[in-house]
Amino acid sequence: GTTVTVSSATSTGPTVFPLIPCGSGAGDMITLGCLATRFTPSSLTFTWNKNGTALTDFVQYPSIEKGNVYMGVSQIQVSKQDWDARQIWQCAVTHILPTLKVLASSDEERRTEDKASFTCFAKDFSPKDYEIKWLKDNVEITDKIYEIKTTTGETKYKNGTKLYSAASFLTVQSRDLPAKLTCEFKGKKDEDEFHNSSVTYDLKDTCNVDINIEGPTLEDMFLHKKGYLKCTTYLPIRLDINYDDWIKGIKHYCIVELKDAFEPYKKLYESNTGQTLLRPSVFMMPPVEHKEKVTLTCYVKDFSPQEVFISWLVDDEAADSKTYKFSTTNPVENNGSYSAYGQLSLSLEQWKDKDMVYSCVVYHQICGKQTFEKTNLVNLNMNVPETCKAQ
Repeated sequence: GTTVTVSSATSTGPTVFPLIPCGSGAGDMITLGCLATRFTPSSLTFTWNKNGTALTDFVQYPSIEKGNVYMGVSQIQVSKQDWDARQIWQCAVTHILPTLKVLASSDEERRTEDKASFTCFAKDFSPKDYEIKWLKDNVEITDKIYEIKTTTGETKYKNGTKLYSAASFLTVQSRDLPAKLTCEFKGKKDEDEFHNSSVTYDLKDTCNVDINIEGPTLEDMFLHKKGYLKCTTYLPIRLDINYDDWIKGIKHYCIVELKDAFEPYKKLYESNTGQTLLRPSVFMMPPVEHKEKVTLTCYVKDFSPQEVFISWLVDDEAADSKTYKFSTTNPVENNGSYSAYGQLSLSLEQWKDKDMVYSCVVYHQICGKQTFEKTNLVNLNMNVPETCKAQ
């Protein structure tokens, strides 16, 4: 499920003192004061009432910083007649942090659109200047899809206090979750900054289970035009997939439902075949003889996407893995295209058999229907699809 927790940076409440005249004074009006000291952050609101009735004709001065804490003063003028009649005036202080709230998009959006949206509301802060940052697992997010910040809204209260509100909207890829997402609010006072508050949206795994998806083999896709996905949790589950769906990059999800889980856990499989198409160039390298063995190398370069399958034929028959050893390197990326090597190892005695023809066959998405080109090099033969001929 999901949990939302709120934590605040260190804050200190004010100590409040009344300020009253020492003597009877002169004139018809008397000034009363209210002093709030040693509080942080700077947001503070004074209110006055007389015999329980709220008053509005008072003055509140901006908070003054002294030694990393703040001091605030408010004054009100009352009639000398009411003062002499021992009327009761009360000064109250409200010391507030901004109210922060984080809202998340529905689970349906994360499932169907592969993205997640979050909203952070900051309400009733002062002064006006502020900054909102988004963190993922305590690191600032830089790979967001987009972020929108609203302009600051102002609220004026009857006592003259001005408080502000703002919001930030964030959208990230679903693959970046689960994670602890934090909306961090930072207020500003002149040139100094203070961390006011933070709200954390903790998207946890819905179940304590590892899910692993294995895609189809390239041999199955290119040679047999069908294969399967294997989703492994406690037990492996297979899903058949055909070449057309695989080449189109159609998304497949493995969904695990547990009895006590808040929501199903899902994992996405999506092939990388939707990238820019680049036709591979194929080269047969000179054979290498070493310690009674010969290694044949087929070099495939400048192709995209990276899915390529290199196979070997012996006299137009698939090389037997019991008789020959063959392997293909992982594709290496260079400036948006890929290269790979396929190798076939055989004994020197096999190599000396002049009647045997060894062929390298390359399969790639862009190559279309499989055809062969015969290019003899001693007793080597390189076979590639017609649209992927060596240059």
